[in-house]
Amino acid sequence: MGIEKDISHNSQNQNITLKNRKDLAITGVEDIDSFDDKIVCAYTNYGKLKIRGENLNIKKVDIKSGILEIEGKISGMIYIDDLKKKNGILGKIFK
Repeated sequence: MGIEKDISHNSQNQNITLKNRKDLAITGVEDIDSFDDKIVCAYTNYGKLKIRGENLNIKKVDIKSGILEIEGKISGMIYIDDLKKKNGILGKIFK
């Protein structure tokens, strides 16, 4: 059983699906700020999202479609009030 959260106060919807605390799928992703095996920070259409856990691995990232999929033990997610988008890793690579 997964947890789905649909946020509808922005012009674009964002879906967050967490299955069994180990498979996470997010839509509305605009860029990846940073990542390692404990933290993934992504810019979304609702602000910067920080995902914490253990053995985190990015399974899929498609910025054009706004999709991010992460596997590993997810321990928490939080939006950070840093609404000014800075160039993330993918923005720096694909200039």
